[in-house]
Formats: sequence, C-alpha cells, structure tokens
Amino acid sequence: MMSKLKKNSGSAGFTLIELMIVVAIVGLLAAIALPSYQSYIARGNRAAARSALSQAAQYMQRFYAANDRYDADRTGAQTIWATMPPAFMRAPADGTQLYEISNTGANPSSATASTFTLIMRPVATANMANDKCGGFTLTQAGVKGITAAGATSALIAECWR
Repeated sequence: MMSKLKKNSGSAGFTLIELMIVVAIVGLLAAIALPSYQSYIARGNRAAARSALSQAAQYMQRFYAANDRYDADRTGAQTIWATMPPAFMRAPADGTQLYEISNTGANPSSATASTFTLIMRPVATANMANDKCGGFTLTQAGVKGITAAGATSALIAECWR
C-alpha cells in the first residue's frame, strides 16, 4: 500500500522576471513615497520653528510690559538677548537644533525701545539650511514673513501655514 509520490515537474521558487518586477514595483513606490515623507518632515520642522518664534515674541511682549521697552530692562543693565530663555531661541526645543534666533551674524534679530523683529533662521549646517522658506520673521506688530530670496505673498502664506 505504498502510494506513489507525485514529483513536481516545475521548480518551487521565483523566476528572475518575477523578481525583477517586484524590485521595480518597490522602487517605484519608494520614488513616490520618499519625497512625500521628506515634505512631511520639513513641514513639521517649520511648525516647530514658528512655534518657538511665537513663544519668543510673546516673551518680548511680556518683557515690554514689565520694562516699557523691548531692548533692555528698566535699568539698562540687561538686554533682551541676555534674559530670553534659551528654549525660545532655538527650534526644536529638544533634539538636534535646526533653527535659531540670534542678534548677530547673517539675518540677525533686532530690538529697539519700541520695536522688534525676530528672525528664526535655519542653522547653516542643519537639514533645513536649504529650505524654500529660509527663516521666519515676526515683528512687534505681528507682521509675518520669511527670509527666502524672492519671497512672494503666496510663498509666505504657504510657509506660515
């Protein structure tokens, strides 16, 4: 009562053509998904920069309310740059720094007794250094802008969205 084993005449595996089709499909999906993912990450980084910039502007307003000026305290002993919390001057607040507020170097932030312009600029050696938006600007009047060359109102609106 032995049964005969049926031998498979074909091979049990994938052909080279089938494997190449799968590799092509995976490559196509990766080519579509990767730019979308990078765009998503850039939007998240921009949101962190805008959030830190808004917190810094709120700090400036509180400082003004306490000192009747934006640039220094009532005695003139401490400037706004010496008193602003470091977490407001960088984005993101934790992890690898991608943006910074500074009153020195290229695109510096500025403060006078009655006005301020804060610039959250990308760190030159970080991932966002060549971002289409460049840095973000915010004034005491709430005027929003970007530092990218040739910025249009449409690009400003897109970057601040």
